[in-house]
Amino acid sequence: MGEAILGLPLWAALTIYGTALAAMMGFGAFVLVRVGRSPLWVLLLLVPFVQPLAIWIFAYYRWPRIEDPEGWVDRRDNPWKYTAPRS
Repeated sequence: MGEAILGLPLWAALTIYGTALAAMMGFGAFVLVRVGRSPLWVLLLLVPFVQPLAIWIFAYYRWPRIEDPEGWVDRRDNPWKYTAPRS
């Protein structure tokens, strides 16, 4: 097998890529939960040309927990629990 980026062995490059991908997915899910969305939307970040579009749409989309103060839920018991916003 050949060398990957920056002259690193393939296993080291894949470890770096995997760590960066896991961090991106983890932080993305955290942000989505904080604004009241399902963390499963973070899966859109895995699709190469959909990723910038998903981030752009998310930035300009309505954030229910920010715009609706009553949408705040006490998440001390389970911070990853998704609760749908009230209509």
